[in-house]
Amino acid sequence: METIYDMKWMQRITALFAFLAFFSAQSVGAATVTVTLEPGRLAITDAPALLIYSGGVASDDIRTLDATFSIGVTDATGKKAGWRIQAIFGPLTRADGTLVSVRSASMSQTAVTPLTGVAPRSTYSFPYSFPTDGDIIFSAAAGTGVGKSSLTFDTELTVPSDDADTFPLTTTINVAIIPGA
Repeated sequence: METIYDMKWMQRITALFAFLAFFSAQSVGAATVTVTLEPGRLAITDAPALLIYSGGVASDDIRTLDATFSIGVTDATGKKAGWRIQAIFGPLTRADGTLVSVRSASMSQTAVTPLTGVAPRSTYSFPYSFPTDGDIIFSAAAGTGVGKSSLTFDTELTVPSDDADTFPLTTTINVAIIPGA
């Protein structure tokens, strides 16, 4: 009994595959395939958590400090709407935790390295001053910044010379990406 049942089952399976193969072969030329692409994400990778400033150039009562940080940006949304990078710096502190006052902060330059897609083109010119409590530090124009890119930011802080007598000085940094140019 089992052998007859198995043979009938195999015959039905074979007939089904033959039908599907015939149907597929007949409709290949006239077939229309519709694909719906799911939007990807807009994300920052490799964001730093801490910036370290050491040394710097002193003139009169001001010392200028430099630090560099890099981030990766992926725009796989397919919207080509551009994006903005927002940065928020924490308090600048000495190694012992005491605060150092910041007179001004700026992005002195930004280097863009395209990895895939279309490189972001900034709508800002550098150097660009910004408040350390949060501001946009880069804005990719619409139609640019699609795919993956690496951005390297050179930051510059000015502090009173007498406050910057012990190094290194550190600050936290939080970066976020915002859709739209």
